[in-house]
Amino acid sequence: MKNKVIIKVKKKLYNVIALPVLKKLFRILPISRNKIVFDNFCGKGYGGNPKYIAEAILDSKVKDIDLIWLVDNFMSDEERTLFPSNIRLVNNESIRGLFERATAKIWVDNVRHYHPIKKRKEQIYLQTWHGSMGAKRIEKDAENLLPKEYVREAKYDGLITDAIIADNYLQEQIYLRAFWLKPDTEILRFGFPQNDVIERDKNNSAKIDCLRSTLSINSQIYYVLYAPTFRDDFSTEGYNIDFESVIKAFEIRMKKKTKIIIRLHPNVAFQKEKIHFSERILDGTDYPNMQDLALVCDAVISDYSSTLFDFSMLAKPAFVCALDYKEYEKKRGFIPEFYEFPFPFATSNNELINVIRKYDEKEYKDNISSFYSKYPTYCDGHSSKRVCDWILTHIG
Repeated sequence: MKNKVIIKVKKKLYNVIALPVLKKLFRILPISRNKIVFDNFCGKGYGGNPKYIAEAILDSKVKDIDLIWLVDNFMSDEERTLFPSNIRLVNNESIRGLFERATAKIWVDNVRHYHPIKKRKEQIYLQTWHGSMGAKRIEKDAENLLPKEYVREAKYDGLITDAIIADNYLQEQIYLRAFWLKPDTEILRFGFPQNDVIERDKNNSAKIDCLRSTLSINSQIYYVLYAPTFRDDFSTEGYNIDFESVIKAFEIRMKKKTKIIIRLHPNVAFQKEKIHFSERILDGTDYPNMQDLALVCDAVISDYSSTLFDFSMLAKPAFVCALDYKEYEKKRGFIPEFYEFPFPFATSNNELINVIRKYDEKEYKDNISSFYSKYPTYCDGHSSKRVCDWILTHIG
């Protein structure tokens, strides 16, 4: 408790006193051509597209590359040990963090957020984004529904974005119409690095068995991942799934004992306190890598999250359960393509149980194939390498 108070005081002093002065000072310092600063969900941990890009750079064996990862000031020592030793960890809201941003040649981020220091012309900003095919309207498509402060920051983020990674054709179109990008922003049709592990290891039984062992996943049990997105107003009404009835439905359809792993979106991880976990309803919210969970779980239930497509890449069952569908449609709205999504759809617990029991594997796979023929994916298992090569050509 005492340490948290000290950290909060330091952050306050940093934001009020140090930040205005240092922003001007650090902008005149020379840029380190070999320095790359990574940020995942504003310091949430070692994961997302930035993780796999960093690992590809490390695997490239190129010497003298300085990799910095910005972490939340409150990140535990235990979580910090999960990072490779050759990546330097720096607190996000700190003088050191500001210095690293100001003097790095390349920034790699996966969300729109407040940039504490303005990007210089000599610096390169790579936006990786984090979700491939989400259902909800975002950015400019939802401008009238978003906080004014966020819109202001997102417009600046788009203005300074030198390149952005596209996972598929649909996402590329959303970038072009809704991300406030400059005309000369480069759209990298490389696929998402974070999905490489899915494409590359989907048939790697040794890797999957190793993950199952690490995560204590019993191969005799059918695991369903529940991974909803967050609500702008932090409502939890959309999460009121009858998990016990859903478990029974899967046990009837799949003829295996079933457990559910719940992984809430990082933006609302704190809301897991409202969920009653048990022997059959497990907490997976703090596990950083969704792709690992996709490899070891047998099916997924989501609402408006791109996680659905991670499972479709694996030809595993993916179900939409949108309990607050009408309200969400009114408050946030969906992209037009959402109504073409190829997943069994439910807006109530009874409907969800019904679509699970009536799940037809052939029909599902045919629908997936048809959807991808219209909206091709760019991921082939080598996205990380392509992004790494792109970054290395811009260091110098």
